Amino acid sequence: MVRASAPNAVAHSAGVPVRLKGSIAPFTSPEVLSSGGLVSSPDKVEPGRGRDGEVHIQFQPGIDPLSGLPFRDPLTGEEVSVWTFDTDQGVIKNPRGVVTKVTAAADSIPGFLDTSRLIIDQNTILRGVGAHAMLVSVSGQADIAGTIDVSGAPGGLIRFSEKNKSSPLFGLGGKGGAGGGDGSDGGTVEFLNGDLADKSPDNTIPVQPLPGGLPFFTPPAWDRTPAPYGDGNPEGEIVTFPFVTRALPGASLRGQGCGAPPSPLCIQTAGGGGGGGSLRGNLSGMNGTATPQDGGLGGKGGSRFGIDALRFGGSYWPFGGTGGAGGGGNPHVSGAYSAKTIPGTFRFKGLAVLAPGTGGGGAGGMLHIIARNLNLQTTGRLLARGGNAFQSIDLGGNGGAGAGGNILVQVLNSLTIEPGALIDVSGGVANLAVPPAAGATIPDYEGNIRKVGSETHEFGGHGGNGSFGEVRIEADNDSFALINGLNSSVSTGPLLLNTTPSIAFSKAIRLGVGPGSVASSHTLELGAPLVQYFQFGQPNGTDSIVLWEGATESLDLHGGHSPFTQQIRDPQGLRFTEFIRFSVPFLSSIPAKETQSISSISLPYTLPSKSD
Repeated sequence: MVRASAPNAVAHSAGVPVRLKGSIAPFTSPEVLSSGGLVSSPDKVEPGRGRDGEVHIQFQPGIDPLSGLPFRDPLTGEEVSVWTFDTDQGVIKNPRGVVTKVTAAADSIPGFLDTSRLIIDQNTILRGVGAHAMLVSVSGQADIAGTIDVSGAPGGLIRFSEKNKSSPLFGLGGKGGAGGGDGSDGGTVEFLNGDLADKSPDNTIPVQPLPGGLPFFTPPAWDRTPAPYGDGNPEGEIVTFPFVTRALPGASLRGQGCGAPPSPLCIQTAGGGGGGGSLRGNLSGMNGTATPQDGGLGGKGGSRFGIDALRFGGSYWPFGGTGGAGGGGNPHVSGAYSAKTIPGTFRFKGLAVLAPGTGGGGAGGMLHIIARNLNLQTTGRLLARGGNAFQSIDLGGNGGAGAGGNILVQVLNSLTIEPGALIDVSGGVANLAVPPAAGATIPDYEGNIRKVGSETHEFGGHGGNGSFGEVRIEADNDSFALINGLNSSVSTGPLLLNTTPSIAFSKAIRLGVGPGSVASSHTLELGAPLVQYFQFGQPNGTDSIVLWEGATESLDLHGGHSPFTQQIRDPQGLRFTEFIRFSVPFLSSIPAKETQSISSISLPYTLPSKSD
């Protein structure tokens, strides 16, 4: 690890561990990467026959139907192109919704995309949707500069409109990614006589949310969710694989005889929904809660679901995570909400007279990639994230987030994961602040978590976070990948499998000026070097770098030089420049028998004038 020079250097106290951010997320949970790295596949890695031919997912502009604006990356703000692969129909649609390909296996294995070559451009997303897992086979080369995404959708906000300003609807559950479970809808309260001002216990009927969803094809006998939502698992029983319990919802409440004087203030919240479960942990943050008294109102998070090797019953594991559960509804709102004293600007500020729950996040799905050669470029992403969940208004329950899904990558020959690339199976995050609605600049309503003075307080049922899934990376047992992998950096360098290193040196070059370039000087100023490659001189799966060394004139041998020092990328940082030389470490591809080809290396230099 090389420490950066100021101003980019970071100071750390002695003895404090430093965690290096890598390509697998969540970064804080090393167990997310199965066996801690590349493993030998227990089965023969066999890509398909490439019956769908070459598939090139190109950048094409598209319009978000919710906002009427171009699709944009929520983190970078850059315009993105979103294609969809429907794993239930076996069709690929472009960003305009036009079917561009019907897969060869659409009638038998609709989630199977069987390519001979796969190219995904930068800022371009291939999103897997449907109940079936997404299986991508590449019989040749896969070059991914964009994204393959089977993430779950976020849980929905409570729904205001001009027609229901005072009685918003519950939030909808987010859809799961391909092979993942759906989140469940939030809860609400019905009023028997239709009078929303009559909040007596007899007039208020709680409408309870449902548990978070399992992946659609999960065998019903595996579901051990307790009553009243299931019939298999007594409360407190620890389930074992393959059995599973779904995330439980937050409870909706009856009227509590509070609010108008001389009654006490309404402070009891509905329950927050539990977060979805997946193969890996994060159990501590998955349960929903209620305040100030929980009393079982909060929903329990889902159990673990999956198996480490991502194989079961003689086949590959076809499931992602389970969905988050919706938050409960409440016939009451807080005094601060009713009085419209909560800071901020909101479209429907203080207008609701009841507090429905928000929806649970959908779970990340199952993504399985089998490729002869796979290059995940710097901008490449493989995503199976759980869907997030958001805040309701005061005293309403927040939905639980969806669990992360699973990603299985198998290579027959070579794998390149470049610096900056990302494989992410993070669970969703619950209790997020209320974002503006699509096409709007301000949120519809006030959230239920805010600062009072210098402290943050929760005025709603707390939703649970989703657990995270697993990433497993395998190479064929006969591949050189298991014995010839080379990582050029301990931290975030590219993992280049099936490569072999070599190095080339130039001869010592004496730098001089004047007639014949024979007058040497230690005051020479070096410019920026220019390295030019031949056309097609940088094949996939290869790499190279040019390093510079400097030396002074030898005091012992006339015309000779002292030992070379440094080896740096920027020759302008050399301490000695009377003599220089460069070296080029190469990484060559073993399967392709290719290496990089440099046509020329030039280095300008000048002798400063006296006026300088």
